[in-house]
Amino acid sequence: MNECEVSFSTLFQKNKIALFGFALKLTHDVNNAEDLVQETALRAYRSFHTFRRNSNFRSWSFTILRNLFIDSYNNNKKRALIDEDIEMVRFNLPSEFRVDNEAISNLEYENIVNCLEGLSSSLKTPLLLFTQGYKYEEIGERLNIPLGTVKSRINYARKNLKRLMHNQNKQAA
Repeated sequence: MNECEVSFSTLFQKNKIALFGFALKLTHDVNNAEDLVQETALRAYRSFHTFRRNSNFRSWSFTILRNLFIDSYNNNKKRALIDEDIEMVRFNLPSEFRVDNEAISNLEYENIVNCLEGLSSSLKTPLLLFTQGYKYEEIGERLNIPLGTVKSRINYARKNLKRLMHNQNKQAA
């Protein structure tokens, strides 16, 4: 080990228990806390060259841990919201897109996910709300857009989704 590695190892070991306590407080789960401390160690080690020797290592490493937790939380939240929206669309698609639950394979499911991700949020949001049973007027009120805009965005979203799915199926063949 070189001097830099020894220095990092010494500093990290001194703070490891406190980092674990902080991670446990954030995650409320021992396994997730251990993973978070491990990821913090890796990130801190990779970035150790940016650490200013006259600053507080404990604060620096706690900041890394907190930022990793926030990033993980945001990514999981986004992933959960996307999965929830896709599930909702999958079971509430207009008739021209409906697929028998037993017939849909993982690959087809991934294709739907990819196609939905290809839509802009201005098109995807009204379509998802519509598939969830909202009326055009309710969607307009909720999104603060005119009724005509709601109808055109849903229509345009359907056409784009159909086109994207068709293109993806052609590429798969």
